[in-house]
Formats: sequence, C-alpha cells, structure tokens
Amino acid sequence: MIHVRRHYHISMNSLKNLLCILSLSDTDRYTIKYTAHLAKLADTENIYINFINEHQDLPDYLKNAYPSSIHHDNQTIVNKLREDISTVFISDIKANVVYNVFEKGNITDNCLQFILEHGIDLVVYKKNTGLRESISLAKKLARRATCSTLLLTENYISFSKMLIPSDFSSQSKEALETAIQFAQFAKIQRISLLHIIEWSSRDIIESHDPRKFIELIKSNAALELDAQLDAVEKKEIEIDRLLDVDDNIEMGIQKVCRDKKIDLVVIAARGTSSGVSIFLGSVAEKLIEVLNVPILVVRKKGTGTSILKSLFKMF
Repeated sequence: MIHVRRHYHISMNSLKNLLCILSLSDTDRYTIKYTAHLAKLADTENIYINFINEHQDLPDYLKNAYPSSIHHDNQTIVNKLREDISTVFISDIKANVVYNVFEKGNITDNCLQFILEHGIDLVVYKKNTGLRESISLAKKLARRATCSTLLLTENYISFSKMLIPSDFSSQSKEALETAIQFAQFAKIQRISLLHIIEWSSRDIIESHDPRKFIELIKSNAALELDAQLDAVEKKEIEIDRLLDVDDNIEMGIQKVCRDKKIDLVVIAARGTSSGVSIFLGSVAEKLIEVLNVPILVVRKKGTGTSILKSLFKMF
C-alpha cells in the first residue's frame, strides 16, 4: 500500500475532513487502511466513518419479518466498524474518528447533506463493480458531491501506476496538478498523461492519406500535451506523454489502463461555474461504470454548494 513519508505536506487542498463510506463487508478494512494513510500524510483532523445500510428504505413489514438478516441496531454496527478499524489503523494517527449510521432517508441525500454540513474535503468509497446499486451511488457521489471523490475497487493492491486522461481543458490541468501531489506523497516517481484522439475509422479511411492524416493529428495533440505539461509544476515527478487514436474515448482509456496495468485514474469532474459544476462529464461518468480501476474524481471543494443548500434548504 502507500508508504508514509512524513515530511511531505498534502495540499490536495488540505484534507482536514475525510468521509469514509463503508458497508460492513470484508473489503471495508482496505478502504479504512487507505483512508488512514491519507489522514496521516495530510494531517487530517477528522475521519467520518459512515455506514451505508442498503436495506434502510425497505418497508417496515419486511424489516419486521426478517429482523436478523436485514436489520442491525446502531450499536452493533458501530462495534463492528470499531473492530475493523482497530485492526488496520496506523498506531500514531492523530485524526479524530467519528461514527455515523443513517437510520432512514435516501442514502445519496444523506451522504450529500453530510458532506455539506461537515465540510468534507474528500469522500472515499469502494464501488462494487458487480452491483448496480453501488455503481449508481458512486456516480451520484462523483456527480453531486461538493468535493473530490476517491472511488476504490475490490481488486486494487496499491497505487503505483497513475493515469491522467486529458482533453487540454483547465479542469484536466487541475486533475494533473492533483495527480502530481498525489504521486508526491505516495512516493510515485512516474505518472502518465493521456490524450485519446477520438476519430472514427471511416474518417481516417476516407482521408486522402490516412497515415499522414493520423500523424498530423497526433503531432498537434502532442504540442497541446507539451503546453499542458509546461503549465504545471512537476515537483520532480516524471510524466510520460501518451497519445492514442480510438473511436470511443472511454474504451481507449480502458485499453490503456489494461495495457499499462494502471491502478489509479485521476480525472476531472466537468463544469466550472457554480451553476454547472454539480454535474459530471459524460466521459467521467462512463468510466465510473466500466472501469475496474480506482478513480479519483477531482473537484474543487465547494463547487455546487449553493445548489445543494437550496435543495436541502440549508441556510
């Protein structure tokens, strides 16, 4: 996993409050362990451990009929969470750990309102790629949370090979800067910046000189990548420049992840103004659906806050 490097200060812009969402499964301890490493490296003040009960919205007659299989009292849940956390937490972690169990209400709304009320800087959630409800929650968190979201997967071991897809926008530049900071505290010396040239096979074939056509596009894209690299502070992190042509951006990214054995994708949430930043870009949303690799969705803290406050009537 991530090795501790005390003299680095995380400036993913100050991870003072982390929200770790668990489900009382065997994989929770891996989520907790990574959250603990983040907390120690970033000098986090509070780790909020929230339990998601997928059965909380079932009708009462089902809860009453099957109390042992679908319902646990809050103290039983907290005891289980404490047990898992005690087995994996770093001994000298200084963060305050707070437990919370949602008893009722919509899971997504509860999480989003909690993020607002507690000024969360990063949400950590392990998505289950085989469970539709888990993918749906992952997408909603990445789409609507007012901070960045780290979506883990059940098959990750460590973060050593990072990929940052770029469309040359200011948002993808922000994702690259975050990835550099992430690599720095994780002691990763090399990361990869990728641009997928989306062009159909028909367009290439119908061009006068297909090979020259592709090379011209790649040459222009390479200049754009160079410009983006020149605009960021690399902090001694080596950045590989990757270019590929595909008729589908998401499938192109997926192919590169597979070929390069990528274990963390860092991608920007779309939108820049307070009115649209609550929405997630189509590429990011599709990657959450299809990519069996952890994804860090980068969003500047606080964007979309006014909309969510209006929805929850928080003034």
